[in-house]
Amino acid sequence: MVGLSGGIDSVVLTDALWSLSDELDLSLEVIHVNHQLMAEANDWEQFCKVFCEDRGLSFRSKRIAIDRSSPLGVEGAAREERYRIFSESNWTVLVLAHHLDDQVETFFLQLLRGSGVDGLGSMPEFYLSTSISKNIFRPLLGLSRDDLVSYAKERKLRWVDDPSNDSNSMNRNFLRHEILPLIKKRFPSMGQTLNRSIENIATASFMLDKFAERDLIEAVTPDGGVDLNILEKWDDARALNVIRKQIKNLGERPVSKAKLMEIYRQLLTSRQDSNLEIEVGGSVARRFRQTAFFLPSGKDVSDWKWMWRGEEGVQLPDGLGTLVFKVADGDGIPIERVNEHPVSIIFSGSSERFCLGANRPNTELKKIWQDMNLPVWVRRRVPVVESNGTALFVGNLGMNQRMCSDSCSRSLQVSWVR
Repeated sequence: MVGLSGGIDSVVLTDALWSLSDELDLSLEVIHVNHQLMAEANDWEQFCKVFCEDRGLSFRSKRIAIDRSSPLGVEGAAREERYRIFSESNWTVLVLAHHLDDQVETFFLQLLRGSGVDGLGSMPEFYLSTSISKNIFRPLLGLSRDDLVSYAKERKLRWVDDPSNDSNSMNRNFLRHEILPLIKKRFPSMGQTLNRSIENIATASFMLDKFAERDLIEAVTPDGGVDLNILEKWDDARALNVIRKQIKNLGERPVSKAKLMEIYRQLLTSRQDSNLEIEVGGSVARRFRQTAFFLPSGKDVSDWKWMWRGEEGVQLPDGLGTLVFKVADGDGIPIERVNEHPVSIIFSGSSERFCLGANRPNTELKKIWQDMNLPVWVRRRVPVVESNGTALFVGNLGMNQRMCSDSCSRSLQVSWVR
């Protein structure tokens, strides 16, 4: 899958891959994301369509609406939406047209933000993006924009120019038009020299990852959290590196040292029963007792409710799988008991009563989960099939054994498929 905006960079990339496709046996699909931010946006989409048709390339376009009030800014919000579209594709490799000049600009932007080695390492040529589940390949990172212009002229290529790239109101454009030309005039080999520094910094980032992975062998808990008692024994730099790695594993952008310190401070000082939640991009850091967890945020499903009317399967929200209902002979809840009261599926279960075994007491679900040391945020995402204050089925516990019979000709059986 190749990203094509219509600008010279992506036009050169797409043309180069197309010209090599037979020799390298490449299967290509080109995708254009129309952000609908400029008056010319639909014309650019049409240009990309014709460009691909002329080469017999598979082409797909997607129009999106950008939230101009996003805290990420228009450019950041557009990037988020663009990558969301990329994530929906079945292709496993996404090829993008970033080049050496883009790399240098990104380095300076990260430097001016006070970024650490993850940010200063800028854009890798090839890596697995966990946030969109795609391998991202940037084959042009070693080439300057002048190299791409030369190629385009030699191939007599046409492209579109985005007028917003001329506006110095955006920091990247200000660097591109005002600052970097001055530096390059004094240091003509700036691009290649800085690229070597970027590669060295990326190596340092890689080594920090390896140190964090080694430390996590000691600090990780059986349920995938991080033992705060162990982190407290280490110096701050070592503990912060583990937190940095956990955030990185979630596909989040690098965060500042100040942000890492604040996350660490709150994890250590919050009450064990405070249900601490610290937002980190689209993820969250949480504390449960003496354990820190770094997890995708997930949608709040506590208000979701579904009245069951005999369906064989019910799709749960936010990718939480499916509840499968089966009426058959054998072990289960007699269907006549099920039909006594309305049956609903909820995620806010706590006061419903549930029995873990035939000779066990009928206990509030909340008490069962507390005895299991199950964190609150995990409980909130467990489906409960309830009727008249009784939990017939709980996703992580199974069927209510007090309600079940093994000698009924028609009984309800429920399972949670994820």
